[in-house]
Amino acid sequence: MKIVYTYIFVIVMTFSINVVSDERASYGNCYLALGYIQGKLQNKIDNFVNGTGLDPTKMEVFERKDKKLYFTLGIIDEDLYKSIKREGLTTENMWCTSGKGYETRYNLDSNSNLIVNNPKKFTIDSKDDFLNAVSNSYPSSDSKNIASSPNNDATKTTTNPKISKSILDKINKVAYKSSLPYCMDSNPIMYSNWDASKLSQEECQIIIIYEKDDEYTREFFVGEYNNGKRSYGTMSWQNGYQWYGEWRGSRYKGTSLYADGTKIESLWYENTQLAEKCESFGIKLNSSYNKQCQEIMLNEYSKN
Repeated sequence: MKIVYTYIFVIVMTFSINVVSDERASYGNCYLALGYIQGKLQNKIDNFVNGTGLDPTKMEVFERKDKKLYFTLGIIDEDLYKSIKREGLTTENMWCTSGKGYETRYNLDSNSNLIVNNPKKFTIDSKDDFLNAVSNSYPSSDSKNIASSPNNDATKTTTNPKISKSILDKINKVAYKSSLPYCMDSNPIMYSNWDASKLSQEECQIIIIYEKDDEYTREFFVGEYNNGKRSYGTMSWQNGYQWYGEWRGSRYKGTSLYADGTKIESLWYENTQLAEKCESFGIKLNSSYNKQCQEIMLNEYSKN
């Protein structure tokens, strides 16, 4: 294995690697999502875009395997999104998503027709960029809902005396919004009452709160399940550590946020953080070389 690691290090430091990927957002970024519709009927697209009050030419639209069209304003840094959200500049139906399952990308023309050939990619690099993207409607207070997205305010959905206000306050600070239906009628739900094997929906969202004596010292999970397994969201532990990003049952691709404010963007393999593995070779955390090293290492592990 030492030889393999040395080989990985040499490749990463010598070559610039083009990693083939889907349309998911890169580390530390997300798509600023507006909502989705089923199918590509023009009247549905028109109705959705008109409902947002936004300029369709500033949107990126993605088609998933299930033929849903997701409307976004493009890529945004997750920390910038959280800052804009704290200022109250986002609408209640905007949320930050990794782009899980996005396959085909489109733009829209001024008449909301899909543009298939050479669609542009949009990036929101600053607050001004965001305000420009929503300039057609911002700061209108009577804009219509733009997605069938439930409010992720946990304090409005529970009266469970086992759930403390401090935990609910932490949950409400998580910059997460999903358009998926809730997995259970009761939300949040205590982990002792949670059974993923009994889910009726293929994809759904949930807030799970763990008991204080949880064997892994977990505190809560806010996110999505797909076919009975965690697929995207934030897990918080009792020591202040949080991890958010894409799950494939266990952690796969996302960001570790430590209690002291340290952030590490990483791929994971069987609960091992590959960014730190690459750092052991002298490759700086959160650098482009480190990310390339992680990709190579994950590919090597996956072959075994």
